[in-house]
Amino acid sequence: MCCMHGKIELPPPPQLPQAIIDLLINGDTRRKHFRENIRAYNSMFAFTSMGGKVDTSINKGRGHPVFRLLGQNYHGIGSLLPLDDSRPKFQQLYIFDTVNENANRIAAFRNQTMLNQSNPYAKILRTAKECFVDSLESMNVKVRLISGRSTDPNTYNMPTCSEVAALLVEDIDEEFEARDIVVETKSRDLARISELHPTYLPLQYPILFPYGEDGYHINLHLKRTTTTSKNPRFRVSMKEFFSYKLMERGNHFNVLLHSGKLFQQFIVDAYTMMEAERIGYLKLNQKTSRADNYNNISDFSFTVNKDSSMCGRKVVLPATFVGGPRYMHEKYMDAIAVCSHFGYPDLFITFTCNPKLPKITRYVSSRRLQTEDRPDILSQVFKMKLDCLIFGIKNNNLFGPSAAGKCTKRFPKDFSPHTSINKEGFSVYRRRDDGKSMEKNGIEIDNRIFGFELHYSSTSIQRLSFHLPGEHNDTYDDEEDIDDVLTKEKNQTSQFLEWMKMCSRNADAKELTYIQFPYFFVWNKSITEWTPHQRSSAVGRIHPTSPSAGPRFYLRILLNKVKGPTCYEEIHTVDGITYPTYKKACYALGLLDDDKDYTETIKEASQWGFRCLLTSNVRLSFSFKKFTTT
Repeated sequence: MCCMHGKIELPPPPQLPQAIIDLLINGDTRRKHFRENIRAYNSMFAFTSMGGKVDTSINKGRGHPVFRLLGQNYHGIGSLLPLDDSRPKFQQLYIFDTVNENANRIAAFRNQTMLNQSNPYAKILRTAKECFVDSLESMNVKVRLISGRSTDPNTYNMPTCSEVAALLVEDIDEEFEARDIVVETKSRDLARISELHPTYLPLQYPILFPYGEDGYHINLHLKRTTTTSKNPRFRVSMKEFFSYKLMERGNHFNVLLHSGKLFQQFIVDAYTMMEAERIGYLKLNQKTSRADNYNNISDFSFTVNKDSSMCGRKVVLPATFVGGPRYMHEKYMDAIAVCSHFGYPDLFITFTCNPKLPKITRYVSSRRLQTEDRPDILSQVFKMKLDCLIFGIKNNNLFGPSAAGKCTKRFPKDFSPHTSINKEGFSVYRRRDDGKSMEKNGIEIDNRIFGFELHYSSTSIQRLSFHLPGEHNDTYDDEEDIDDVLTKEKNQTSQFLEWMKMCSRNADAKELTYIQFPYFFVWNKSITEWTPHQRSSAVGRIHPTSPSAGPRFYLRILLNKVKGPTCYEEIHTVDGITYPTYKKACYALGLLDDDKDYTETIKEASQWGFRCLLTSNVRLSFSFKKFTTT
């Protein structure tokens, strides 16, 4: 979690000014006042503003202080000088000299001179003030925040003034990097700083980055890679950067972990940075992606216009985006699929972490902190306790044998003195039996995982798509030629079509329904082919559909009953008779007699639907019946 087993090695933090260390560690009254108002002190000297709205209403109760941010978050920087009708704020206070503002800051924080001497961004603004005095506006002086670095960021993160910023006088025709920020002399608009800019964090948190050391940027490289991929990843991700920064190391004083309420703000800010990066990646890499079914693309190809950007719909936020609505819906349906396969759960356990645990209070008290000052410790202890509980339920049968608790990855692995290849062709990595283990709550284990999954399941779920003939979805780039899209081999097949192909050539597959199929076969997306399972099995889940979908709804009903069809015709064939529609085939199988289809729909909805959704499904069902019988 902290360094990815040695893959990440960032430069150590510089030695903090003694003035800041004294304010954070000493136990006098001045320190208590500083720590209680550390967010206000940081805002006094911040160069940028935060775009999100801070919700202060949540802290009106008696609980621990909470930092909650609403809306889209971003960091913006204004012009060097305020407008004529505005008061100076943020970085303008370093240039626009008003006696009251500077006097207030000096009185509130006696060590302002420390920032002026050590922070390169403060230095460049002071230089602009001293060099141009009252001619800043007349000479159209600007500041350019440079995104690139000439030194190795993996070993050096203490930039000088010339590396982080430059003064621009009048209109100079110069090419800038895409992420460079130009601060205007006087403007009403804020310049938005990219989350990938090295100055994003130091400009917002001058107390945490007193020397203006770089935050995250894309030029941070992994120390080593262990993947055998043809295109291995060599950059440090934003998540890995913050995981590394939040770790406590004995040989370095981590100012983040001692900054109290400002640490809470930093963590929330870091999370919004990661979310913005992920959404930005989807926006930049999927802006040309489109999706449509094969028949629609084929029909469009016969028109005069061959521009694929005019066909299909754009892909915006996929189900792979963690936390998105499609992601949450898919995870919910996966959980219900496990219940359908194994039965309803016997226990619903709510698990929390007590911040007053003796181990936690002793740890934070030794550092003169409160439990709310270290949310990272609370989350790690929570995960460790949760792992112990799951281990006890699955391995020690605390509540009896568990049906869906077997580890699909076959942990713990068997001991092996050396790495070899087993008879199934898989690697068996070296795992020495050196007797080393550790104990948590009386449970001896030798393999602790610090994975912080939002959703954990020991049972693999295979999502099964289905479609009517010619209506399988294809994804393509809007710059592709329509004819090329149609001739691609991967666009001519689907998971559903490959299932029927496997049924035509495999005797075992002929004995299985579609939902039973993943228990014995695995879908290989890279080669678009089903292959027999070599190890663990999976629970199948067919995508739900509404009765208003017509033929697709009845096709789905038949897929739960028909075994091993090799073509669409066999799906609606009953006792040797091929019926013209899926609905009539359902009638022939006795699935629709006496409103049985609606009864089954209500029963299925009762297993996975919310009350409002269940009511909607019932209304749709009976409205559909009335329409078809008149």
